[in-house]
Amino acid sequence: MDKKYYTIGMAGHIDHGKTELTKALTGIDTDRLKEEKERKISIELGYAPLVDNDEYSISIIDVPGHEKFIRQMIAGVAGIDITILVIAGDEGVMPQTIEHLEILTHLEISECIIVTTKMDKVEAEMKELLREDIKSNTKDTIFEDAPLFEVDSLSMSGIFELKEYLLSKINELPTKSANGVFRLPIDQVFQVHGVGTVVRGTVFEGTVSMNDQLTLYPSQKKVQVRNIQQFNQSVERSYAGNRTALALKGVQVKEIERGDVLTDVDNQRVTNRIDVKLNSSPHLKNDIKQRAPIKFHTGTSETYGRIIFFDRNVLNEPRETLYAQIELNEEIYCSRGDRFILRRATPVETIGGGEIVNPTAEKHRFGKQTSLQIEEESKATPEEVLLHELREQPGSDIKALEEKLSLPIDELKSLLEKLQTDGSIVEVKEKYFTVSWIGQRKQYLQQQLTEAHKIYMMRPGLPKSEVVQRLSLTKNASLAIIDYLLDENFLKSDGQYVALPNFKPEVPEEYAKRVETGLDQLKKDGLKVESIDRYFAQKDETIRTEIIKYLIRNQDLIELDNNLYLHKDNYLQAIQGLKNNTDESFETSDAKDYLGVSRKYLIPLLDRMDEEGYTRREESKRYWLK
Repeated sequence: MDKKYYTIGMAGHIDHGKTELTKALTGIDTDRLKEEKERKISIELGYAPLVDNDEYSISIIDVPGHEKFIRQMIAGVAGIDITILVIAGDEGVMPQTIEHLEILTHLEISECIIVTTKMDKVEAEMKELLREDIKSNTKDTIFEDAPLFEVDSLSMSGIFELKEYLLSKINELPTKSANGVFRLPIDQVFQVHGVGTVVRGTVFEGTVSMNDQLTLYPSQKKVQVRNIQQFNQSVERSYAGNRTALALKGVQVKEIERGDVLTDVDNQRVTNRIDVKLNSSPHLKNDIKQRAPIKFHTGTSETYGRIIFFDRNVLNEPRETLYAQIELNEEIYCSRGDRFILRRATPVETIGGGEIVNPTAEKHRFGKQTSLQIEEESKATPEEVLLHELREQPGSDIKALEEKLSLPIDELKSLLEKLQTDGSIVEVKEKYFTVSWIGQRKQYLQQQLTEAHKIYMMRPGLPKSEVVQRLSLTKNASLAIIDYLLDENFLKSDGQYVALPNFKPEVPEEYAKRVETGLDQLKKDGLKVESIDRYFAQKDETIRTEIIKYLIRNQDLIELDNNLYLHKDNYLQAIQGLKNNTDESFETSDAKDYLGVSRKYLIPLLDRMDEEGYTRREESKRYWLK
């Protein structure tokens, strides 16, 4: 893939000229809603192409600046490459400017530019005051050393220079990986007549193609991509960094919400309990008490919940780093290392932001030790995190691991190879397990099968489907482990059964004599047998059934119909005798004359011969095949 894809985000206070700046750069008005036109503010996210040629596809996202639409602002900056902080020259730094500054700092947006707009209105002597105001308010933020551009979107003053800088800066950025897991946090969902359900977002990573099968989280609903569009043009595939719309098959609009995630990884865990590293806001005004209601923003999702502290009962210090847990009212999909923003539910205030440490956490005890444990986990090496993930989710494939660890695919592959070489993990049919987990499963299966062999001595083992359930993995992962243990001769297979290698089915001693007597009598009766109950009578119906199934598997009995069985010797003798006394074909009457039995026995016997490939029936005749 030679073409490169990037997204630029606009942030800033309401009515500071973000939409006009986007229009000046791209020629497109991103205010689409009637209410936006009437109120002259952005309510939803707006998008426009800055460049779309054979070399680059660069999108601009215009996020709302109004305090009421901060959720849309956070969703808009998810996955962007460069942030432009827009400040109106005639107003300077305003409340939403400061809040956007803080949010972008918590999200660790690495590439930043400051643009002052409406500069034709600003007197020369006021420009220096404006610059000082910006310098003061951006201290200790990601914008502290950001370049400053002064423009006017109406006269187009400074627009050419800004655009040239953006294009040169884009050229310096690393290309996002199109390999590995596809991940698209959804920020818009709508219905298009004649097309159906459409979602829109910025591709975080990976690639999506027409007809791909994807999973929607947290609902885990399976969907198919029926169409892909970029800037109203249909394309065959979309890559990391693309602003993309996907038409989906298999899901309705009402089943999707902003904040849902589309990915090509199946069977991933969703969560409502998350361990986090939290950096408190430098502007924190109110005490945040234990289990205080909060709004948790990550990716494009906003979810209500509670904050749980382990080393305190209240947070009241700005600029503090602490380790805590978020308990959400609803499940979401997220990964280790994802950035988040935490806000008060009421009164509205940014509490802070930070990094997800464990996206699928358990409940913890209150105490400083728990906080220290989360801190240690946050500092864990990729190797430690990978081994922990495989202990928690054995049988993960490389896509699932890439998604959970947030590692580049090449780095992950190298790490997996290293851990296999040093004997820490094994790969089985493209699924990974720790050696220690396999050892534990061996011990568990040894115990389970030993017990089963004692109870069900006449069975060839446990059904494979039952072993799959007992392993408590996905079906494919369980089958992979069973095959691995078969290859290692830890298990043996008999059709759909698995057993320990030294196990041999046998009739329990207490029934052995009666079974032997029954078989002898069945053999004496030749082809004119009675109901099987007469030969193997048991008070316990279950035991009788087990005996008959054992004798069938052991080929001592040949079943003709539900209650009619022959001794195997009599069956084989009848076939051999009939073949010796007929030509290449024979009629039913020929068989009746030779065998001397009524149709009650004859027809089931001949049908069984057809099933086993001794004969082939054509109209009234049967032809010998072997």
